[in-house]
Amino acid sequence: MRNINKLLLEIVLIIFCVCPILGYGQQAPEAIMVGAPLPLTGMYAGFGEGALFGIKAAVDDINKLGGVYVKEYGKRIPIKLIVVNNESDPMKGGSLAEDLIVRSRVHFLVSGDQPPPMHAGVATVSDRYKVPYVTCSGPLEPWSEMRTKGKWEYSWATGLFAIATPAPQGDFRAKPGYTIVDTWAEMLKLYGDIN
Repeated sequence: MRNINKLLLEIVLIIFCVCPILGYGQQAPEAIMVGAPLPLTGMYAGFGEGALFGIKAAVDDINKLGGVYVKEYGKRIPIKLIVVNNESDPMKGGSLAEDLIVRSRVHFLVSGDQPPPMHAGVATVSDRYKVPYVTCSGPLEPWSEMRTKGKWEYSWATGLFAIATPAPQGDFRAKPGYTIVDTWAEMLKLYGDIN
């Protein structure tokens, strides 16, 4: 339940931070369209199924409140989720993301925690079309390395944790038994703002 609430908060914050993508000055959309290219079959299906559960729960909770309040329009707008199965194929992820943007006209792309290779295609397409992509990327090191090569300006990763970066001296995790450090704050200290 904690992860669902965290995902709900992340989706709401990202939507509020990038609401201009909805097209201020125009008529309010009937729904905020969110596309989710997820691995629902294949070797990463467990990641996709968990993500789908959390994303659907977050969207349902937001819609029960009447949607996301968008100040520019002075009203709440519901979220419509469109889910596609990338079959655990990184190459399909990018093409499905492009289809979600071009044909389904999604305002945002979202995915859950999945192995790093699954993000590159979606992040590249999100940059091409300037459509925000919000994901959970897992380990910090692969995501950071991909970011330096891809320079994805429209991708945001949450839930990063470091494997190789030790906890700072004095931190409660800097003792035997802690091998992975949750680094949201550490990431910002070490790498700066890598949004």
